[in-house]
Amino acid sequence: SYSKDNNLKSLSVDGYEITPAFDKNTLEYSVSVPETIEKVNIKAIANHARARVTGAGEIDISEGANKVEIVVTAENGSIKTYILNIDVKDLNPIEVQVGDKKLTIVKKDTLLTEPIGFTKTTIKIGDIEVPAYKNERANLVVVGLKDEAGKIGMYLYDESDESYTPYNEIKNSSLILFPIKIESVPDGFKETDLEINGETL
Repeated sequence: SYSKDNNLKSLSVDGYEITPAFDKNTLEYSVSVPETIEKVNIKAIANHARARVTGAGEIDISEGANKVEIVVTAENGSIKTYILNIDVKDLNPIEVQVGDKKLTIVKKDTLLTEPIGFTKTTIKIGDIEVPAYKNERANLVVVGLKDEAGKIGMYLYDESDESYTPYNEIKNSSLILFPIKIESVPDGFKETDLEINGETL
């Protein structure tokens, strides 16, 4: 007869403590790691010598919540799945207010997409260097901001008053436009709406 034992004997993350303490009948665990960590080593040992474990080992993680499934397959083919929730925490967040939203500056360039016409750089906000993108011709600087749900958006950053406005680009085959909010109507002009590529400005 084939063993139906699909339990883990142990589960751990090198250098960090999981909660709750491991029990073969508890299927979900949590662990927090600093924002500087990009990989963790998960160790999972099957209770039975002939059971097979997948999902453990060195795992790439990114800022925010990471869900890892460790699957134990018994000798008879029955499966049990353990879940490890890895929270990559920003221990020194830079929080900014944009309208009625509280956002956090993204400090990892791997989470950002470089806008067309911009080059990667870094800027200092407070005492912390953060990734940014600059368009020299338009003299625009863009940074990434993350909301409380973890959704990342790109924002224009004005160093003079430390303000942020949502970044938007409109492009066709020969032109890229960067719409910028006009604070006051210049003399001799009047305000109106213009539609370009389905976008109303």
